Amino acid sequence: MDLKIGRIFLAPHNESFFVSLGTSHGINMHKTFEENLFFPISPLELNKQKMRKEFELVFHKRFKQDGSTIYVINFK
Repeated sequence: MDLKIGRIFLAPHNESFFVSLGTSHGINMHKTFEENLFFPISPLELNKQKMRKEFELVFHKRFKQDGSTIYVINFK
């Protein structure tokens, strides 16, 4: 069995355990910057005009990491 991306879920069942790879397939299907009918719309897949129309964006905080500035933006 090969697993490149994802996570494994171990759950109890009848005094033993089983492994579910279902979430790994779902995570692998999700493309952050592309529309996908299986996942809710994300602000990252929209242009600026559509993003402003669909979401309320709120600046949360800013911090530095490894010489880069990271901006945290919440959306509803």
